[in-house]
Amino acid sequence: MNYTMEKELTTLSSTNSTRKVLAVVSWNDRPAKLDLRNWRVADGEMVPGKGLTLSNSEAAALVSALSEYLSDER
Repeated sequence: MNYTMEKELTTLSSTNSTRKVLAVVSWNDRPAKLDLRNWRVADGEMVPGKGLTLSNSEAAALVSALSEYLSDER
């Protein structure tokens, strides 16, 4: 498994050695997609943990659902 983190969009949370990051990542030389996962720092390098990779249409559906959910919470 190889990956290239093309762009880190934001860190949602972090602990001593783990960060939950939203980024644009290419996995195994495939086109880059939106990626949300935990990354662990080991020996000065970022090591991917379990996460979620979304296409643009899946990300748009998620944004829509979150916007609706958050507007209902107010």
